[in-house]
Amino acid sequence: MATLQELQDDLALYKAARDRILKGAQETRVGSQSYRFADLKQLEDSIANLERRIFQLRAAQAGAPVTFSSSQFRGRR
Repeated sequence: MATLQELQDDLALYKAARDRILKGAQETRVGSQSYRFADLKQLEDSIANLERRIFQLRAAQAGAPVTFSSSQFRGRR
């Protein structure tokens, strides 16, 4: 299991990659993985996953019960 610091470091890398793409970079890398603008959703999903893992780890370290739920609403426009 990753440490809190490792998760925070990874989160910083993914956010920096997202920011580079949003500022116009055609391609960016996180470790050995390469991302393009079309992969922005994948980056956002990775960021959300890391944020969730950090929250859960912090809660567990504080002795709080860890529960998490997620909802997605996909209505018509």
